[in-house]
Amino acid sequence: CDAVVCAMGAWSVLLEDWIGAETGLSVPLEGVYSSSIVFEGSPEVAAEPCALFCAEDSNSCHLEVYPRVDGSVYLCGIGGSDHVRGARLREGGDLQDASLMKANPDRVAAAVASFQGMAPFARGQTPKIEQACMRPCAPDAMPVLGLVPGTANV
Repeated sequence: CDAVVCAMGAWSVLLEDWIGAETGLSVPLEGVYSSSIVFEGSPEVAAEPCALFCAEDSNSCHLEVYPRVDGSVYLCGIGGSDHVRGARLREGGDLQDASLMKANPDRVAAAVASFQGMAPFARGQTPKIEQACMRPCAPDAMPVLGLVPGTANV
């Protein structure tokens, strides 16, 4: 092939294992493992979809509230994010595969309490989706871009 692009998020550290010895490649990434939830929405939410960014509250949440066009509401900023380094992302690590990521139930409960306190339509509801994500983070917060040392197309 003419070129290879490696876009594996925090799991890009695996490139060190695969081609690091030959190239001297070092991938300075860690992951930020966070939970998020989605509530069923309402026609009112769909009619006036305004994002909301909250300060930290008594549940240790700093909610980010994102209404969607279908009226559902995506919530992140629910606190308790975990900084994950290389060994946990590699073979044998507890997060070696994205399918192993689960929402933190304690943080989900905190977010539900916080959101239900501000959104009457959500009272009595449970989230329709509880999920987790891994955001890649470099030490300088800049994207990791460029050719792998010693290669012309990777």
